[in-house]
Amino acid sequence: MLRLSLTFFCLVFGWMIGLQPVNIAAQTAEGETTGQAAESAQVLRLGQELSPEELARRKTQVTDARTRKLFLGKHGLTLQWISWDKWGTATVKDVGGLWRLTGSQYSQDRQDYLIVEGVILSASPQEFVFAGSILSRVSHINAGRPCKRVGTMTFKATGKRRYWRLQEMENCDPEGATDYVDLYF
Repeated sequence: MLRLSLTFFCLVFGWMIGLQPVNIAAQTAEGETTGQAAESAQVLRLGQELSPEELARRKTQVTDARTRKLFLGKHGLTLQWISWDKWGTATVKDVGGLWRLTGSQYSQDRQDYLIVEGVILSASPQEFVFAGSILSRVSHINAGRPCKRVGTMTFKATGKRRYWRLQEMENCDPEGATDYVDLYF
């Protein structure tokens, strides 16, 4: 009942501020949808989780117009375990002053995937703070189970890199695995 009420609230809240629902229910090779996988994923809670009410009061903090131009629009998105050669895509949209980031990358057989959904709380050319979820599944990591990171996370571009890299790199795998989630300029 609580899940249904929360889901309804999020849908209504999203509609009120103009967010469109994102369909993350793509089919994997095993016939399971990524939406179903998210339900059964191990969850890593990172930083602060923001309520829909808190997000409604927020606007993305931006350093300058150059930053806005750098972020808004389409970007490449990768998780090194899937591929650095075949990028996924991500989009950053301004929704009432709060930037929404959504994106995905799939392996060729669609068994492995990365799905990013959330908002950017603050942004500069060198880094941004993201609040949302990052769902990934890689067949040879974490016994092939999905891993979902939820909360506030930081992406940074260092040196001459042309991408921002997620700084909370630890995967759910109890054996220890490092994920390089990169969003390209």
